[in-house]
Amino acid sequence: MGINYSEFLDMEFPRRKEIVYILYCRQKDDQQEIPFYVGESSRGIGRFCDYLSAQFAAPTDFKVGEAIRHLNDLGFTVHVRYKESRDRRNEEKEIIRSLGGSYRLLNDLKGFNYKKSDPNNERKSVHHFVDELVQQTGRNQAQADLKSIQTTFENKSTVNRDLPIPKVVLSICERLGKGGDPIYRRDIISKARELGLNASSVLPADYCDNTATGKWSKHTFLHSLGRGKYVLITSV
Repeated sequence: MGINYSEFLDMEFPRRKEIVYILYCRQKDDQQEIPFYVGESSRGIGRFCDYLSAQFAAPTDFKVGEAIRHLNDLGFTVHVRYKESRDRRNEEKEIIRSLGGSYRLLNDLKGFNYKKSDPNNERKSVHHFVDELVQQTGRNQAQADLKSIQTTFENKSTVNRDLPIPKVVLSICERLGKGGDPIYRRDIISKARELGLNASSVLPADYCDNTATGKWSKHTFLHSLGRGKYVLITSV
C-alpha cells in the first residue's frame, strides 16, 4: 500500500520545549490574517492540544478553545505560528504589546472562576468577543482600502485617492528616506496626519521585515534600526 504524503502536514521537529506562539485566523480563499491570541508555554506544541479539549476548569483553555470552534463555525480557518524562546514570558508580553495596537486579542478578555461561573454564559461571552473581532477587522480593512487622500506632500506631488494605506505609507517613506537617509517614526506619523490618516493605521513597525507585527504584513518595505528609527529595505 502506497503512502499519500500529500495528506500529511510537514513541520520541523522542535528542539526546545519553551515557545511563544500566535494564533490567527483567516477566511477561506482570503489571505488576510487576523491574530487573536498570543501565548507562551514550557510544554512546546503539546500546549495546543489543551485548546482542543477546552476544559471549563481551565479558563484559558476554555476561552481559546471556544474561540477556535466559533471561528471555524463562522467559516474561518485557524492557524498557529510559534517560535522557540529562551525568554518566553517577556517575548509574549512584547508581542501582545505590538499586536494589541492593531488587533483585539483574546488575552484581554476577562477570566472567570469556573466554580462559580456558568459555561453557557462564558461561551456566549467568548462568541461575542469573536464576533466583534471579526466585524471590527472587516470595518478597519474597508476603511483603509477606501480612504481618500486629500492633501499633498511638501514637494507638492499628489497622492492617488485610491491608494490603500500601505502604499501611502510607502510613498511617505520613499520621500523621507530618499538617498538612504534614516526615517523616523515621528516624521512618518506627522506626514500621515497631514494627509488625514490616523496614527494607528501607519505604525512603521507594521511594515518592517524584522519586527513582530511586520511578520504579519504582506507589505514589508522598512527595516528597523532600533526604537523609532527605520530605513527602506532597498537601502539596507
